[in-house]
Amino acid sequence: MISVQRHIQNIIIETDCKVAFLLIAGEPNLHHLHSNLLRDCRGLLNMIPQAQLKHVMRESNMAANVVAKIGAQSLLDFAILDECPLEVDLLCLVDQVGVCYPRL
Repeated sequence: MISVQRHIQNIIIETDCKVAFLLIAGEPNLHHLHSNLLRDCRGLLNMIPQAQLKHVMRESNMAANVVAKIGAQSLLDFAILDECPLEVDLLCLVDQVGVCYPRL
């Protein structure tokens, strides 16, 4: 919804959860336990003209995991980060120089 409110027209959403990816990107199943939530996810994706949902390996999603950990440790219920956290900046730098990680 934030993307819609900020009029973002082109976004790539990456997830390392293959099950969630397949449930959202696949054919709707009206009998699924979370069909209402999945319908809402698809509806939000359809509100953004060039939204892409991609599955990525966990190792390539380290920055998202760092941001999630920062959020879990926060006392706020919700926050929008206007600047990249230092930990994520460092991960991007490591990625730029080509450091490889073993697959978990």
